[in-house]
Parts: sequence; C-alpha cells; structure tokens
Amino acid sequence: MAEAEKALASVKKRAVTYQEEKRRKSAAKLAQQLKTVIELVEKRKQIENKMLQVVADVHASMQEVEEMMLAGYKGRHKEAKQTLNALGAKVHQRKE
Repeated sequence: MAEAEKALASVKKRAVTYQEEKRRKSAAKLAQQLKTVIELVEKRKQIENKMLQVVADVHASMQEVEEMMLAGYKGRHKEAKQTLNALGAKVHQRKE
C-alpha cells in the first residue's frame, strides 16, 4: 500500500508540475502577445504623428503656393487694368 501511495504521490506531483509548466508557458505566451500589441500600438501612434506632420507640411506648402499664385494674379490683374485704361484713353482721344 505504501508503494501505491508513493506512486500516487509521484503521479500527482508530476501532474502538478505539468500544470504549473503549462500555466507558465501560457502566461509567457500571453505576455509576449501583449508586448507585441503594445509595440504595434506605439508604432501606429508614431505613424499617425508622422502623417500629421506630413499633412501639416503639405498644407503649409500649399498655402505658400496659393499666396504666390494670388500675388501673380493680382499683378496680372493690375497690368490688365492699366492696359485697358490706356487703351480706353487712346480710343477716347481718337474720338475727339
């Protein structure tokens, strides 16, 4: 009977050890998966911040281009107005 108890205790010990090892591996796997998720979330945040900066830079560049185009249009408008005024003055002089 003592041998049976020893064998039973040995089997129980191995079962407990197996379960503990299984839990440890499961916890380690879960920890690794959580670490991966955290790293991916941080990487996503970095990408989002970089995209925000790129969009802000593009917006600033577009505003600069728009300002240059408006300055060009204003200059052309002024020249066209002066030309029309000069032409109108010549036409008016010829009528007299």
